[in-house]
Amino acid sequence: MADITYLDNYKAQRMNKRFRHYWQEKFSEVYNPLTGFSTISEDSLLFLAQPDESSAFALIQLIIYALELDPLNDFSTLKSSEKSRVMDIQLFLADRIRFEMMKRLGWLESYNGQSTSIIEIFSKFDQFQYKDSEYPPQLSKDHSNYPDFLELIDREKGVFVRKLFPDLIEAFKEKMPL
Repeated sequence: MADITYLDNYKAQRMNKRFRHYWQEKFSEVYNPLTGFSTISEDSLLFLAQPDESSAFALIQLIIYALELDPLNDFSTLKSSEKSRVMDIQLFLADRIRFEMMKRLGWLESYNGQSTSIIEIFSKFDQFQYKDSEYPPQLSKDHSNYPDFLELIDREKGVFVRKLFPDLIEAFKEKMPL
C-alpha cells in the first residue's frame, strides 16, 4: 500500500512541476501547489474567461502539458478519449474561472471547487465534476435575480448562473482594478 501512496505522490509532484512551469511562463505569475482560483490575478482571470480561441487554447495547452498527454502538446494528435477528457476539464475550469469572477463581483456566494487548488481539481476531476450537480453555484442574496434563483431546483441553478456569463466580462472590467 505504501508503494501506491508513493506513486500517487510522485505523480502529483510531476504534475505540479509541469503545471507550475507552464503557468509561470504563460501568465508571469507565481504558482504553487496551493494556488486556487481565488488567488489568480484579475488579469489572468479576465484572459482565461474570454469566450475566444486564445483563452480556450491556453487552458487546453495547460491541461495537456500538466497531464503529459502528448510530448508535442498538440491537441490534434491526442486519442479521441483523451480529447474528450481534455475538453471536459477545459469546460469545467472555464466555468470555475467565471464563477470566481462572479464571486469577486459579489454575484456569487460560493461555487464547487472555490477553496481547492487547481492541481487538486486536475487530480480529482471526476469527483469535482460529479459534485457540480449536488452543489450548484450559489447566487448572492444581493443579486437582483436572487428571488428567481431561489425558486429553482438545484439542477437548474447552475444553468441560471451560467446565463449571466455574457454580462460578466464587461462588469468585471468595470469593477476590478486590472
